[in-house]
Amino acid sequence: MPKQPQTDQPHIERSLRTIGVLPDGVIEIAEAALLLAALDHPDRNMDVYRDHLDELAAATSRAARRAETPAEKAAALGQVLFTEFGYQGDVDTYDDMQNANLIRVIERRKGLPVALGILCLHMARAQKWSIAGTHFPSHFLLRLHEGRDPLMIDPFHDCRVLEEDDLRALMEKMFGQEAAFDPRYCNRADNRADNRDVLVRLQNNIKMRALETGDLDRALEMLTRMTLFSPEHPGLWFEHAVLLSRQGQVKAAITMAETFMATPAAAPHTARFQALLDALHGQLH
Repeated sequence: MPKQPQTDQPHIERSLRTIGVLPDGVIEIAEAALLLAALDHPDRNMDVYRDHLDELAAATSRAARRAETPAEKAAALGQVLFTEFGYQGDVDTYDDMQNANLIRVIERRKGLPVALGILCLHMARAQKWSIAGTHFPSHFLLRLHEGRDPLMIDPFHDCRVLEEDDLRALMEKMFGQEAAFDPRYCNRADNRADNRDVLVRLQNNIKMRALETGDLDRALEMLTRMTLFSPEHPGLWFEHAVLLSRQGQVKAAITMAETFMATPAAAPHTARFQALLDALHGQLH
């Protein structure tokens, strides 16, 4: 994706719509995250942050020059991000939504697991390593596929490699000792999070905080942004329509649901959306 200096909202939204029609595998995830961040910081010079991403990639190349094993490559990511550049997982102010805005993450050198994970994805992919996000619940993790057995990496804690016992302990810490552990979290291909999945997860953090504070306008804004780069995600359209109806914007909610229903992606979800439309039309009478 060519670098563009413009940071005005219409240009950024056009760029995100372009990402929305790209094959998932060619999306430059850090660039997409920067575009999303720029919607809240239109005054920033984007090239400053792009140059920083280049610095991270170049430093990883140097640090990994002698790295051969997956564990050594994971260690190189941690050395560069956390030691050389001073990043950290924001434990003290975890719920501060600056932690989900990549511009502010770069400026503050701290962020959420998914934000730091996006930096790691950028750094590793610049080396042509096979790496992806995962659908591990609540705490975003990475899976490095270099070698026979994939490694699970925690981008929030120094890119530490997690074994199965560590993953079980993490599940128990988040959900209690009765939490059911699914071995798919370790090494199954169906646990892989696509680039759009990761970006949705990043924006969902902001949306959820907005909902928790009753800021429906901000939540709707996040949903609008997510549908720009992930236009075939049915859950985003459904939730957007539901929130609009909660604000009393029933006609807008109907338009939102009907817009998705007119797309090819809607076919498997027709019954769900038709039930929503029936309920919305019922509110008009």
